[in-house]
Amino acid sequence: RVGDSGSDRNPDVGGTGLVVNGATGNLFVANTFDKTLSVISGQSDQVIATVPTGEDPYEVAVNPTTNQVFVSLRKVNRIQKMSDGW
Repeated sequence: RVGDSGSDRNPDVGGTGLVVNGATGNLFVANTFDKTLSVISGQSDQVIATVPTGEDPYEVAVNPTTNQVFVSLRKVNRIQKMSDGW
């Protein structure tokens, strides 16, 4: 189970972030309502981390060369960067 992406009754809520890091096999899911990012192991298919992101995480991107993960924070107009070290 991953975090809550929000209500389908509110057009401003709901994560679209879903990306795989080809270098590590980890999958990242934006949980907009919970303000977190779920990290799922591609090997075990289990949630291995739930990372706080800040308000309104939306899209997620990965640079597999550097193992950097980028999460856009829609309402505050910022990008959060973290390392895929799980």
